[in-house]
Amino acid sequence: MRLSVKQSAELDHPLKLAVKAETEISGLEPLLLRARSEALAARSSGQVRGRRGSGSEFWQFSPAAPGEHLRNIDWRQSARSEQLLVREHELVSPDTILCWADNSSSMAHPRNSSSLSKSDRARVLALALAMLLLDAGDRVAVAGGMTPPRAGQDQVERLAADLLTAENPEYGIPPETYVPKGTAVALFSDFLADWKSIERSVNNIAAQRTRGVLVQVLDQSETDFRYTGRIRFQSPRGTIQRESYKADELREGYSESLVERQARLSDLASSLGWFVYFRRANESVAETLLWICAALETEIK
Repeated sequence: MRLSVKQSAELDHPLKLAVKAETEISGLEPLLLRARSEALAARSSGQVRGRRGSGSEFWQFSPAAPGEHLRNIDWRQSARSEQLLVREHELVSPDTILCWADNSSSMAHPRNSSSLSKSDRARVLALALAMLLLDAGDRVAVAGGMTPPRAGQDQVERLAADLLTAENPEYGIPPETYVPKGTAVALFSDFLADWKSIERSVNNIAAQRTRGVLVQVLDQSETDFRYTGRIRFQSPRGTIQRESYKADELREGYSESLVERQARLSDLASSLGWFVYFRRANESVAETLLWICAALETEIK
């Protein structure tokens, strides 16, 4: 059933957020299925190690145990060997995925604009990802949210509510919540908070044997820095202010700082076996989601 509600620029209600996310993933399911198919192909070729179970994907041949039922024996493969072999299948079980969308004051940029803020873009990405994963039978929750990981489309509105009721500090730090081993984590933020705090939080999450992605969401004004003339810059809540009469002279130093922060994010992700994605402001949600889904298919070593 397709959702419908009157649209507005601000996604301030769970249903509005769900409608926007559903719109963004329209037509994306076939591409996601193809990505999952390619991941399964890589897994069966030995690039990723599986486990024995009742799934439909072939895993390996193994010697027949005493009392093995005759219908389980692969007679063709056994004829090539000196023993009876059974065809084992890979365990197929739902994944658990935790999403987090930064809701800090820093993510409220741009203000007084008809376009979505960074926080709304992050929420849309997180919820659209959740919708795709729920369609695939996975369990999804918001990191630090009130709703436990569950499967099924009934989970969508609960996730939207959790994404909208997150804390609102000046700068966002991923919550250091309990993460079951093997859980995948997708973190959406501008990652402009104190670096040591970000590093400590992400390291603590990864230490729980998770696989994850860091998705940096920035506004085009932050990536391009086209300011000129006299401008007053200030932190999200005005605690730090700086006035410049020639803003264009700050461009080089600002660009260097942004490149340095992104390099730190890349190094952190690489050290953990995670992935980092620097999302362009004009990039489609579909393109970002396909990349994330492919990254989350990577198993923990």
